[in-house]
Amino acid sequence: MKKFTVLEAITVKPGNRFELTPEQLADRRYVVKEESKGSGVYVVVHETGFKAGEVITTDMEVPKALYGKLQPLEVAAEPAEEDGEAEYPEAATSGRKGRKGKAS
Repeated sequence: MKKFTVLEAITVKPGNRFELTPEQLADRRYVVKEESKGSGVYVVVHETGFKAGEVITTDMEVPKALYGKLQPLEVAAEPAEEDGEAEYPEAATSGRKGRKGKAS
């Protein structure tokens, strides 16, 4: 499982798995189901969200739409690379590209 800091509020779909703190569980008790008793890992059964500032632990495949809303905690130390490219390119770079590939 990977840890992320939520930068902007996000919504997650059913089927995703998260390790939840007691505080996070209290807010989502009716929309998650514990995977196995005492594991601390919960499966989302109804769409739910996380607020900016929360730290989440999950094994979900992060969709591109959420790259700018989640900051992987590992990126601060060293970005994960695969085939020479950062796993979370938006988190690793600060400039956005505008027209014709020029930084804006």
